[in-house]
Amino acid sequence: MMSTWDKPNYTAPVQDKILVMAISNNLQVRQSLENEIVAALKEKLPNKSYVTGLTIFPPNIDLSKMSEAQIEEKVKSYHPTAVLTSCIINNYESSEYNMSEPTYIPRYFRYGRYVYRSYEVINTPGYYSTNQNFVLESNLFDAKEGNNPEEAMVWKGQSEITNPSSVASGARSYAKNLVNYLVSQQKIK
Repeated sequence: MMSTWDKPNYTAPVQDKILVMAISNNLQVRQSLENEIVAALKEKLPNKSYVTGLTIFPPNIDLSKMSEAQIEEKVKSYHPTAVLTSCIINNYESSEYNMSEPTYIPRYFRYGRYVYRSYEVINTPGYYSTNQNFVLESNLFDAKEGNNPEEAMVWKGQSEITNPSSVASGARSYAKNLVNYLVSQQKIK
């Protein structure tokens, strides 16, 4: 995690049912993130119940046409004890200079009875590479903590993934890092 925030004086209870929601207009990103986070949670905490956001809000439901109260009511109807949301908040390209390693070639020459060794150094030019970076943000809400999202938020974290080979591999990498962090810091028990 690049940066995190914890609610002061909060100790996480044991969560029985965790709702995992990815927020994205891209269905593949949403589905990959939710499924990979649930898979990582099941690996670390197998005795819990998990619900994905796509279960509650399938792609045919337009959330922009629902009020905040309707969304909250629909989420509460599944009785989660915790809600974990994730979304991509930024993506950007960065350039990186890669220096080349010098190559040493031994050279031998003779002078009378003596054999001498020297090295010829060959330097190849370095090169620039372009990296694709994605900044992801996750929020953990305790469903029993407060009456609004500001009071219920107990943890927020941001992380970055660089050059994922696919949406699925990027989601898998992020999910494992996220879940390892949340379990090791006892944000999810």
